Amino acid sequence: MKHTRIILLITAMLLLSGSVLAYTDSQVTKRVLVLYSLEKGNVGQEIMDAQLKAIFSSSKNFHIVIYNEYLDVIRFPDLKQMSGLTHFLYQKYSKAKPDVMITVLPAALDFLEQHGNILFEGVPIVAALLPRDRAESLSGSPLRKRATGTIYADNAYEIARSALMLRPGTKHIAFVAGASPLDISFKVPILKEVKRATEGIELIDLSGLSMRDTLARVRSLPPHTIVFHTSIFRDGEGLVFNPPDAHRMVSDASNAPVFGFVESHIGKGIVGGRLALPEWHIGKIAELTLRILSGESPAVIPIVEEGGYRSVYDDKELRRWKIPDSSLPRGSIIINKELNFFERYRSYIIAASALIFFQAVIIGYLILLNRKQKQTSRQLIEYEKRYKELLRVDRTARLGELTASLAHELNQPLTAMLSSAQAALRFLDSGNIDPALHREILQNIVQDDKRAADIIRSLRSMVKKEDSIKEKVNVVEALSEVVAITQGQLIRHNVQVETLLDAGLPPVFANKVQIQQ
Repeated sequence: MKHTRIILLITAMLLLSGSVLAYTDSQVTKRVLVLYSLEKGNVGQEIMDAQLKAIFSSSKNFHIVIYNEYLDVIRFPDLKQMSGLTHFLYQKYSKAKPDVMITVLPAALDFLEQHGNILFEGVPIVAALLPRDRAESLSGSPLRKRATGTIYADNAYEIARSALMLRPGTKHIAFVAGASPLDISFKVPILKEVKRATEGIELIDLSGLSMRDTLARVRSLPPHTIVFHTSIFRDGEGLVFNPPDAHRMVSDASNAPVFGFVESHIGKGIVGGRLALPEWHIGKIAELTLRILSGESPAVIPIVEEGGYRSVYDDKELRRWKIPDSSLPRGSIIINKELNFFERYRSYIIAASALIFFQAVIIGYLILLNRKQKQTSRQLIEYEKRYKELLRVDRTARLGELTASLAHELNQPLTAMLSSAQAALRFLDSGNIDPALHREILQNIVQDDKRAADIIRSLRSMVKKEDSIKEKVNVVEALSEVVAITQGQLIRHNVQVETLLDAGLPPVFANKVQIQQ
């Protein structure tokens, strides 16, 4: 059985792999060479590479293999180095010619335009992330017959106008840019649009300086100045920088707010604005590439105007330069927003408030119950007092009815004691001194006295206002006392009572007076 399972598992795996291979074989394999202008490991290029692979892997028509090459033109701008790189790429791809080439940033397109006939003659090109003037020059170039592309960072006019709205009363414009060809390629069209948007405002050109001089100048800018910063890949002294890091250095040193043009630099010291979205550009680059792979000619595909923008602002910079949120365009996104105590712990505060409210309700309810319980207890005590008083009044009223019977009952033992005492005196006067006779007379007097005392004690117990005391009660005795007390009233109403009592009945634990009542 175990061997059978193993065989079935292996068979299923082979069938699955066969289906995958069949699916792969059904797709046409295409080679895409991406020529990056910067060094390997650049964060922006790594993001682009990951997104392109994700998009191309979902293609249903092609199995796309991506090759990446890095010109590293900022750190190694020497033409001799480029010549050697051309020979290297020629040898590497001579037998595996790409179906489409993607050049990233204008430096890669410039390299291909200079050496493309040697390297990749006839290979279609997607020239990505071009400044507007470079895209316009491509339109008039022979390379346009096999190239199309996308325009990048074409939002300088809108950024400048929105910056002036956020900083009304601006009197000076400072413009910061690096000294590398790549810096200059973006500086030229952007500065042109900034000048158009800020016409009549003094321009302070800080482009092409060393980083040391740039930082010194932005520290001492005149009042009412705003700074526009494109990129610094390399400064005037030849020092190489990562543009986001350069943005942070300039912003930290500046005594005026700094504005940039692409969203990848937000959070690095720029205030923000209607910034270009790299993700939008990457999607357009992939779209153009797939169209060319599907057979469209690059010459008939228009160069894509930039359209991916988003109004994004850095809350730290807004607070630093005292720019109110109310002055931002409607729908703006604010990042790095420092939350107040309530915003930071909103969920905890709501939960705690709900718990406190619930506890307050419970405590209030318990207090109400306690008050009601105390009130009920007071009422019960009052009712109990009233009940006892009513019982006492009832007993007194009933004793009024029994007065005649009690008088009769007391009269009998008193009369009997008087008769016994008179008889004893007569016997003494006659000289008949018989101890046995006198003992019997005295015993009768004692018994009659006890009977009178019991009648009086019963009367006092029924009338007296006292707490109920439970004790062992002989039911036969209690009944006999009741019959004796009411005997006179019974005779007056011609009532004859006959009793048949069992002397062996066990005692009960009760209040004797209440039972008799």
